[in-house]
Parts: sequence; structure tokens; C-alpha cells
Amino acid sequence: MVIVAGNPGVSQAELAAALEVERPRMVPMLNKLEKRGLAKRTALAADGRVRLIQLTKEGVQLLKVLRKHAEEVNRHHLSLLTAAEAKTIFSSLWKVARNPLERPAGRRSKHRNSLPEELH
Repeated sequence: MVIVAGNPGVSQAELAAALEVERPRMVPMLNKLEKRGLAKRTALAADGRVRLIQLTKEGVQLLKVLRKHAEEVNRHHLSLLTAAEAKTIFSSLWKVARNPLERPAGRRSKHRNSLPEELH
């Protein structure tokens, strides 16, 4: 939902590439989002096979609630740490996030650079 919110009209193929999942695996997830009224897919006028994804008002609202809740949880957990401990944890997490396990040749997404920096 975060990627769709930041890239309204992203295609199913682009979303799958950004998440580094196979396109067929996106369909059940998108079906559930649509069934719950959180997202909608529309066919591209020039090519009806291409589906563009957008969050609905309800989806945008839920994402706001989820982000607020995540911020509250993070704030609580950080309050348990000293500033030095928090700095150590975050620097370690960013180090791990920026150096993922190597994947077999050909499996790395071509669209990795299209993700927001915080998702790299």
C-alpha cells in the first residue's frame, strides 16, 4: 500500500518488480485489497491488459491510521533505549537493509532504483 500511495497509477507489473515478487503472486493480494475497498485497478486505455493500481479513499485513510500506529509503537520502543543505543540499532539495521543477501544471477529487480530511498 505504501508503494501504491507514493506511486498512484503504478502498474501491477511495476509493483511486482518493485516488491521483487512474481507478477502472478500480486493478483491474490490485489484482489483482497479491492474486495476490502482499499484499492482499485483500472485497465490502461491504450492496452487493456495493463492494470493500473490506486488506493481508494478508504485505503489512503487506513494507511494513515497504520502509519500513525507504527509511529506510536516505534516511539514507545525508542523510549526504552538511550540515544546511543538507538543510534547503534538504527545504524546496524540500515547496514543490513542496504546489503541484502545476494540473489542468484538474474533475480535482482531492474526496478529497485524506482523505490523510495527508505525502502532500499
